[in-house]
Amino acid sequence: MRTAATRTGAALAVLALIAAVSVTLARPVTAAPACAQVVPGQVGTWTVRSAPAFPTGDAVLLGHAVDPRQPLRQYATNGVSLLVTDDGCAWRETFRLQEAPSAELPASSLTDRILEVVVHPRAPGRMWLVVATGKEVVDRIRVSGHRPGIPLSPGYEEKRDGTQTLILSSADAGASWTAMAGGPLVGASGPLAPAPSTPAVLYIPTFSGLYASLDGGRTWTARPPAVTPPAEGPQQGALGGVRGVETVQVAVDPTAPSTLYGRSGTAIRRSDDGGLTWSVYPLPAESTTGPFVDRSLSDARRILVTTQTYSTDPVRALWLHRPGADGFAEVPVPPDTIAGVPHHAVWHPTRDELVMNTWDRGNGAAFPDVSLYRSNSRGTVEDINELDLPAVHAVDVDDYGTYHLHTSSEIVTLSTSAAPGAAAPDLGPPQVEMNPFAYRPPDPPRPATLDGPAAVELNPGETTELTWTLDLPRRPTPLDTYFLVDTSNSFEPDIQAMADGMADVVRTLTGAGIDVHAGIGELGTREARRYSRLADIAPPGTQLQRGFERLRTGGGYESHLIALHQAATGSGVEGTSGPAVAAGQDPSWRTGSLRTLVVITDVQYWDEDDPEAPTRQQVYDALVARDVQAIGLEVVREGGDDGVPGSYAAVEAADAASTTAPTPARADLEELAAATGSFAPPGGVDCRANGTTEIEAGDPMVCTTTALQVARISTLADVLTRVLLAQVDERPVTLRATGDPPVRPISPADWRYPAVDVKSDQRLDFTAEVGCTEAQAGQALPVTVEALLGNGAGGEDVVATAVTRVQCGPSSSPAAVLPGNEPGAAPPEPALAPEPAPAAGPPAAPHAAAVVPGVPPVAPIPVGGTATAPGSAPGTAPGTAPGAAPAPAAGAATALSPGVSVQAAPAGSPAAAAATQQEDGPALAHASLQMTARQRHPVGAPPWLLPAAGLMTAAAAARLRFPRALRTGPIHATTRERRR
Repeated sequence: MRTAATRTGAALAVLALIAAVSVTLARPVTAAPACAQVVPGQVGTWTVRSAPAFPTGDAVLLGHAVDPRQPLRQYATNGVSLLVTDDGCAWRETFRLQEAPSAELPASSLTDRILEVVVHPRAPGRMWLVVATGKEVVDRIRVSGHRPGIPLSPGYEEKRDGTQTLILSSADAGASWTAMAGGPLVGASGPLAPAPSTPAVLYIPTFSGLYASLDGGRTWTARPPAVTPPAEGPQQGALGGVRGVETVQVAVDPTAPSTLYGRSGTAIRRSDDGGLTWSVYPLPAESTTGPFVDRSLSDARRILVTTQTYSTDPVRALWLHRPGADGFAEVPVPPDTIAGVPHHAVWHPTRDELVMNTWDRGNGAAFPDVSLYRSNSRGTVEDINELDLPAVHAVDVDDYGTYHLHTSSEIVTLSTSAAPGAAAPDLGPPQVEMNPFAYRPPDPPRPATLDGPAAVELNPGETTELTWTLDLPRRPTPLDTYFLVDTSNSFEPDIQAMADGMADVVRTLTGAGIDVHAGIGELGTREARRYSRLADIAPPGTQLQRGFERLRTGGGYESHLIALHQAATGSGVEGTSGPAVAAGQDPSWRTGSLRTLVVITDVQYWDEDDPEAPTRQQVYDALVARDVQAIGLEVVREGGDDGVPGSYAAVEAADAASTTAPTPARADLEELAAATGSFAPPGGVDCRANGTTEIEAGDPMVCTTTALQVARISTLADVLTRVLLAQVDERPVTLRATGDPPVRPISPADWRYPAVDVKSDQRLDFTAEVGCTEAQAGQALPVTVEALLGNGAGGEDVVATAVTRVQCGPSSSPAAVLPGNEPGAAPPEPALAPEPAPAAGPPAAPHAAAVVPGVPPVAPIPVGGTATAPGSAPGTAPGTAPGAAPAPAAGAATALSPGVSVQAAPAGSPAAAAATQQEDGPALAHASLQMTARQRHPVGAPPWLLPAAGLMTAAAAARLRFPRALRTGPIHATTRERRR
């Protein structure tokens, strides 16, 4: 149907682009060793790696964890040694249990074991180790045959005598470790549960009860046995009461750190005050597993519970807590659908999909078979263990939608296809070859700091004005780019050159330090494939390489509107007037990003007469609803597919005149760009890097090139970079004070700046009137001030904390000290009650009232340092939460490093004083990927680059692939090949 243009090489692309962008590229990254086998399957793509070789201890993989924000960063343990990798293949040791226990680390490699490695899902660098101590620990692990799960847990009935739980914490991605103060907790533990929204808050169930930490794991307080509050207020309705029960599993609400979901016996419960009181969901009194809670930041709570009539019976029902529901809905499961008992279940971050593994619950006779399953909110269950994996120990998912699982000897990833059971389309012979991508995550932003007066003295009844200053470093916004490529027959001669140009765009952006993720989709035809997502948005790697190599041309009648609508919604097309399109193939944009859809075509909308095509307005509305900006790239051919003028001469003449040639294709692309708010940045755009400005500032962002120069689309990197620089990312910044002294905000109003551009460094002052009452005379009153930043997802994140002591009149004792800081006092615990709403001002973010007013977390103390426990929560006895059991005695929290003997510095020493001043300002949930464990350095990029690095982000489902030499092959019925 169309005239083919002369095929051209792609070598011209990079030189023109680098001249246009004029940035210094980061040092190259060496590809990872070829340590994994890639296996394509019906449910998705698998990678299989052997467990790392541990330098000491058993050659068995007991625990594995993935940094969900930076999935190439992974941890593995055999119970004695902890290894870390930054590329998925090359491992190094970062911690080891020593043979001789010490006061700083009361655990021994001879008798004790690391059972769990936990990485915080949003706070860069924050992670924990759960260590079981006791003379029976090693024997029980070995007797268990290394079955999935934690061998010692509150659910086990036998041989718990002497078992204790020790928790180590790290704030620098495992480079150093701090042991909990006060000694181990009594009893074996269940899984550690950090609060996704507040890194300082953690919970862990043990045989002796539920414990909570409000300081990042340094100190722990026992929660009382579950007690039902009076049946009033929000506890009425579907929830009933339960008393005196033992929690064996707990999960934390992703946005409210004091909202817990727990299991005890057959009861599934909820607490809204951090585990002090509980309510029970009215589920059948059967054997239950779960709750498995979606950790995404949305308000839609996705929770799964499964039930069995008796503990040795197969699963008979799934209970799903759907978005907006008050309780659970039952979905019966046919007999023999699920082999074994669900052990872990995780929800895909952007799709209606969960993956769960099952285990035999220690009873191989009742459950001889276990497997791996996929399900969804409708309760559909599909066995997906097509690799015939042995018992899977755990399942996790990263922020980009790749599932991570491990057995006792292998580490496996799975990137599922969008639709359960959907077969991959037959794409025909390959037409594109692509070199691997080398990806280096950008450095994270510096933490925010909040400076205010350390102490102030007032007379009872007196007030004074105080000022706190927030230093908020600029926060780069990630860039997500999804290429939607016309694959009609007319692009056959150009497909390789066009792929090379798109790849150069990605490589240039990543090389410049911009936090870019990319994906590619097919704008297909009515005769072949209308639309297909070839690679989801992810860090540039193997998945993107494979996506480019899947490009195939065919057919002549493009499905523009259908492809655009599917890229926006993933709704699927039934296929009554042409090929069907499987649902769920929309790109997985990262939350809070600048999202760019680059549409490459050579013809106007060609499917407006297709009865299954949406209208133009439906397409535009769908893209706008997802905050997607469309950038057009028109490819003009000699003779013109659109008729007049559409020729090389017309393009060249218009370019020389610093304008563009009018064509039907360009008109449609300009309409698309304008409808989605995509306009040329200040200074205009030189699309072809030849010294002329074809698009004036403020005009729709559509470039024109010719088929002879299609490889030079890499100049889009300059366009995308400057579009990034032109963006403003405005978010609210608020201060919040908790404590007994009255605090009245003065400026800004309600202590809130409604629109702060986080792409620039900001220094913000907050003033308030602080006083004390006659009833508080003689007291030292702590005021905890938290800085909260809007996270772009409807919530707020605590980014910095400061504490001011208000001394109300003369002290009643010779040496005034804060309550809870007396010698030998237990560490305090802030109350979990909701904060009173202000009299006026904008509505609070969802769950804001439930956020724990926390004592500021303290980073691990340097060797020779000690930490001082912060003061008590207002309105409570020193070191005690309302209604809570007494906290364990406070002790020195000491930083640990592999093979280093640590001594605590004397109280009052410079090291100790420095330690008490450390404050933790957790990084924003969506600012950037977590930095690696290497020593951090100041960002050395040009000043414009950091704001540029942060403009386009999306809640991502990425098929992560490690950079390496790859082997692919079909799956056989019962066997598979893999490199050992």
